[in-house]
Amino acid sequence: MTTGEDQVFGFRGAIERNRATFALQHAFAFHAFFGLCECLDRAGRRLQTGRNVDGKSLVSLIPFLALAQRQAMNAFEAFATFRSYDGWILFRPAIEAALIMGKWVDDTENAAIWSAREIRKTEYIKNFSG
Repeated sequence: MTTGEDQVFGFRGAIERNRATFALQHAFAFHAFFGLCECLDRAGRRLQTGRNVDGKSLVSLIPFLALAQRQAMNAFEAFATFRSYDGWILFRPAIEAALIMGKWVDDTENAAIWSAREIRKTEYIKNFSG
């Protein structure tokens, strides 16, 4: 019978083996992901100084971009260790953060609805579901 310690170290060992295997077999994926990280960094710098067509700051989108970047990194780590289910679970918030940013950019009223989602439930469900 294995101990909890054996199971944990065995799992960690399998992850390390999988990471090395992935790096050898799919080096192109790392380069593609590095490119994605660079694009997200550029988007963050643009949000820090950029303005929308009405001249308003876009800094309110930075937390969503940071969330998307963090979740993408965590998801890639899971994918790179052959844990695809975990990767998709981790990647979904990144996609949702991008969608929320798009909703806010399309119509600034959506930001107000999102901020007051507990009070404006009907509008929130209408604008942010589906």
